[in-house]
Amino acid sequence: MNLIRTEKQVALNDLLVAAKKSADLLRDAAKFLDDEKMEHELEQLAERREMVARGLRKAVYSLDDMPSVPDPDAESTEKLLQRISAMITGEKSRETTLRQRLATEEHLGALVLDVRNRDLGEQFDAVLYEVNESIREVTLHLQALLRRCTTAS
Repeated sequence: MNLIRTEKQVALNDLLVAAKKSADLLRDAAKFLDDEKMEHELEQLAERREMVARGLRKAVYSLDDMPSVPDPDAESTEKLLQRISAMITGEKSRETTLRQRLATEEHLGALVLDVRNRDLGEQFDAVLYEVNESIREVTLHLQALLRRCTTAS
């Protein structure tokens, strides 16, 4: 293990941290939305995202690097700010929360593109494919939940 990370290690680690953080934020949204069905659906998405993060963690190890974790203080602050933002919107708090999660997915997608542009090698194609599929699944699911919220309003 090197003391200084390569660009590839940094990019893959950034993706890992973002994947873990997105799972945490999905779980937080599940608790905040106060809807049993949505809570269950978001919890399932968070679980599947954590499975993808475990694959990324193995990929980080394969680059002779130690996996990073999200900064708990920064994550707690972000959760708090997002909850406040959602509460300010009143009746539309569910929509706001789901849109925030969609923005997280967009950010995750941008990180995957960054990693792909660094040409890590074929051994990482499968894990990056899994991350992309996870982003696609979560995005589609969040969009469906958002549609349910807007038609219920």
